[in-house]
Amino acid sequence: MENKNTGRRNVGDCNVGDRNIGDCNVGYRNVGDRNTGDRNIGDRNAGDRNIGGRNTGDCNIGGRNTGDCNVGYMNNTNSKVRIFWVQTDIDFWKIKFPDYFYFDFIPTYIERVNEWNMTYEEKENNQTYKTTWWFLRVTENEKDLKSQWKKARDKASHEDRMKTFDLPHFNADIFEDITWLHIHEYWKQIYKLKMNDWQELEFSSKEELLSFISNT
Repeated sequence: MENKNTGRRNVGDCNVGDRNIGDCNVGYRNVGDRNTGDRNIGDRNAGDRNIGGRNTGDCNIGGRNTGDCNVGYMNNTNSKVRIFWVQTDIDFWKIKFPDYFYFDFIPTYIERVNEWNMTYEEKENNQTYKTTWWFLRVTENEKDLKSQWKKARDKASHEDRMKTFDLPHFNADIFEDITWLHIHEYWKQIYKLKMNDWQELEFSSKEELLSFISNT
C-alpha cells in the first residue's frame, strides 16, 4: 500500500521531507506526528529541535511553549541560558559558539527490522512485532559522537578554537567531560598567552607559542 510520502527514508504516512518517523510531518528527521520543522520529537511542533508537543519556536522541551529554549509548559518568552552549570541572563541566540560545534551528527540510528532479523530479547521486549511483523531498532551512537567531536576540532582554525574559551563561564573540566576533547593543558596555554606570560612557557615569542598551540 502506498504511503504517500514525499522524500526519502520515511517511516509512516504522508510525510514531506526525509528521515521522518510518524505521520504527516513536514521537514527532516522528525519523530512523531504533524510536526513542521526539523529534528522534532513529539507531535504538532512548529519549529526546530523541539521535544514534546505543540511547541511553537525552537529548542523547547515540554509542551505548548511559544518562544525558544523553554523547559516546561505554557511559556511565551525566550529562556535564559544555563551554561557550564551557571544560570545566566543571556539569551541563547546571543552566544557565539565556535563553528566546529556545528557538525552533522545522528545521535541514534533508527532502522526497521523484520521479524526474522530480530533477536530473542528484542522479541520479548517488543511484543507488537506479532501483529506488525517488524519493530524499530534504536541504536545509540556514542562512539561516533566522540570521533565527530575530534574531527571537527582538528579541522577548526586556531581562531575558531579560541572561541571555545570565550564562552560564558567556560569550564575546561565540564567541557572535556561532555566532548571528550582533552584541552585542559591547551586552555592553560591560551590563558597564559592572554595574560602575556608566554615567557614562562619558555617560548621565544608569542608567535612561536601560537604555532605550537595550532599544531597541538
